[in-house]
Amino acid sequence: MIRSRFRTCRRSFAAAVALGTAVGAAALSAAPAAQAARADDPVPDFDWSDCPELPPGANVPGSICLQTTATSGSFTLGGVEHAITKPITVTAGSASFLGEGFQDLFGAVRSEDFTVDLGPGIGTASVSLQYAGGLVLRGFDTTIGLKVKLSGAGLGDQCTIGSDAAPILLNLTTGTTAPPPPNQPISGEPFTIIGSIPNAALRKGTQVDNAFALPGATGCGTGGQSADAAVNAAVGLPSAAGRNTVIFHEYGAAISYSKLP
Repeated sequence: MIRSRFRTCRRSFAAAVALGTAVGAAALSAAPAAQAARADDPVPDFDWSDCPELPPGANVPGSICLQTTATSGSFTLGGVEHAITKPITVTAGSASFLGEGFQDLFGAVRSEDFTVDLGPGIGTASVSLQYAGGLVLRGFDTTIGLKVKLSGAGLGDQCTIGSDAAPILLNLTTGTTAPPPPNQPISGEPFTIIGSIPNAALRKGTQVDNAFALPGATGCGTGGQSADAAVNAAVGLPSAAGRNTVIFHEYGAAISYSKLP
């Protein structure tokens, strides 16, 4: 049962660490890619400055700030493939209310913009990832809503794939997906402890989703001229569920609010 404010399920310190970081979509027919061994990615710095403020009445020692950083993996926006080479970090919190459950709190999504070539008529676009609502933590499974902002000549300042009203909704899992065809099930990797950082265990795992849809672009264009149709044609949008995939190889850690620096 879920109350209006609080999630009443209990969640362990270890399970809560699996915060989903994510964005985008991919038409990856090679499902075993999620199982492939990744390079020995360097361990990122864990900066707790984005931990969200706890609401009044929260139990501080029982509340947890979570941070995951995708250091490699892949996704594609429709037909535009992209390998992750720069870290994507998501920070969130799980506020504990004794006897009443937990409340999920969003902190921040941070990543460096990357560029994609959208072909003739549009050219190179800068891509940034933004939170669009809908964060739900379920142990090692996570739901998060995102939008992708495209910037470049002729695109204007409001060109996005997904929006706050209609986000790209990812249901990330370390388990096995159940996508509609033509995608086949793929599996992530459970988060396991590989070491420690100050006041927290350092974990490593893989989250995946290949059962989500991508909407068409909106708000693109300048001077009263819409570029939505051109962006959709270049990117291959909208893209139905069962044709998109995202794979994130991540480091993660969780820290009690009572131990924040």
